Amino acid sequence: MLTTFYRTVIERLADLPGEEVATAVIADYTRPSSWRAYDGALTALETVKRLGLPVAVFSNWQSNLADVLSAAGLSGAIDGRRYAAPYR
Repeated sequence: MLTTFYRTVIERLADLPGEEVATAVIADYTRPSSWRAYDGALTALETVKRLGLPVAVFSNWQSNLADVLSAAGLSGAIDGRRYAAPYR
């Protein structure tokens, strides 16, 4: 589904072979090491936890959300996470 979307966007905007580029874009997008937290994000989450509030991530993104949070250094500050549906 997203491969088709990216392929169409890439072909229309960049005049590149969409399938190959879309596959590379999606591979990078879904790689946990491609993501990083904003500066100060961990400090903010830890402050919220110290105040006694639960911290959770709700997403309609893919099922490797836990890996992305871990790669970004945030998993220790998250009490729970849920995603709506697997990414395709």
